[in-house]
Amino acid sequence: MNKPTKQQLNALRDECYKIACEHGFHDEKLSERHFLCLVISELMEAVEADRKGRHADIKTFNAALDGFDCEVAFEAYIKDTVEDELADAAIRILDLAGTTGDDIGEGFEDVCKRAKEADNFLEDEFYRRERFTESIYMIVDDIITAGCDIAMFDLFLLADVMGFDLMEHIRLKMQYNRTRERLHGKRY
Repeated sequence: MNKPTKQQLNALRDECYKIACEHGFHDEKLSERHFLCLVISELMEAVEADRKGRHADIKTFNAALDGFDCEVAFEAYIKDTVEDELADAAIRILDLAGTTGDDIGEGFEDVCKRAKEADNFLEDEFYRRERFTESIYMIVDDIITAGCDIAMFDLFLLADVMGFDLMEHIRLKMQYNRTRERLHGKRY
């Protein structure tokens, strides 16, 4: 699995939280359940993108950067795709960790270590075998029952099985989010 380091995740956590604060997402104190619901909503948007067969075209996006600004190219070739929505879910988890002050990197590394040591670790096989909807259901279940560290691990594992670099998509989405209006044009 192409997994980030503890330092990378915690740096992303801080950056996601900062961008969210700058865009008004933390103007009032909201519950952890609120933020978890937003993570789940991003996962449901990923299901909708999968149902529509919408996948990011990184190669065309990179080629388009020569003639378009990044925002226009992002909206044309990446926005609202499966990869984009899974990156949004990861960003929401990272923002929640920033809100609570949790060290997401430490827990993520622990999960990776336990998975590597487990003789019967077959989760990547689960993601290879099951439909996208069942994979997303498992991630939602893990968010609720096992916590954000496990869900983050699941997101990276699913991205690896699907053959895309989740870190790249997180970074691209964060870059795009910096250009957006307050609350990204939404109420919350």
